[in-house]
Amino acid sequence: MRNSLLLGSLAFLVFGALIFLGTWQVQRLAWKTDLIERLQKRVHQSPIPLQTALNQFRANQDVEYRPVSLRGRFLPDTEKHLYALDQKGRPGWHIYTLMELDGGDCVDCTNPERFIYVNRGFVPYALKNRDKRVEKNSTSLVDIVGLIRLTRENKSLLEVDNQPQKNEWFWLSLREMSAGNSGLSKQQIARLVPFFADQRAGDQKDPWPRAGTTRVNPPNRHLGYVITWYGLALALLGVYGFFLYSNRRQSIEGKT
Repeated sequence: MRNSLLLGSLAFLVFGALIFLGTWQVQRLAWKTDLIERLQKRVHQSPIPLQTALNQFRANQDVEYRPVSLRGRFLPDTEKHLYALDQKGRPGWHIYTLMELDGGDCVDCTNPERFIYVNRGFVPYALKNRDKRVEKNSTSLVDIVGLIRLTRENKSLLEVDNQPQKNEWFWLSLREMSAGNSGLSKQQIARLVPFFADQRAGDQKDPWPRAGTTRVNPPNRHLGYVITWYGLALALLGVYGFFLYSNRRQSIEGKT
């Protein structure tokens, strides 16, 4: 009898925990679905000036994926190569190039940011080196629209370490990309915009890099988690119910 009570109490606690986890994932599913919808709408908004984006960023507003208008010249010698896969899963690189911003829209700014890393797009693995690509007027003044992407300070456990000495990057860190032997001057580092921009498709004139790499699809596995936790709770209920049925049946047979 005592063992049955202990087992029943344990089953009740585990069942409650599973229901709690399932309900929590239902809430997370609603949050993630709403987030994805908001991000999908955000990327199609009209671009804002960079100075407006910087003011919002400093005010701790959520600016990621906001379209921002940029005008400046790319500095080809500052290229960084971020390992990536194209939409068909083929390996290649995202080409991050420093853009020196035109100062026409920021005359009255105090110590304005003058440089921003722009993800100009994807190139196949064999076109990593710039001398293998055909680029026309790569240093001319251009107007583009970029989607703001924020930097990270730490990599996840499953990510590979960046290899600055090979100019090969596997996760985005503005701090690492601009530190040490980055090839940037102290002036460039001091006046660097504190986020990246993904160049929007259609703005580039050369076949490579191919812009428009941003994928607004944060992983949403919460429905699977909901099914898992509730499924385990249902399975536990079934197992414990069968246990009670077997015990009762044995008790009845013992009396007869």
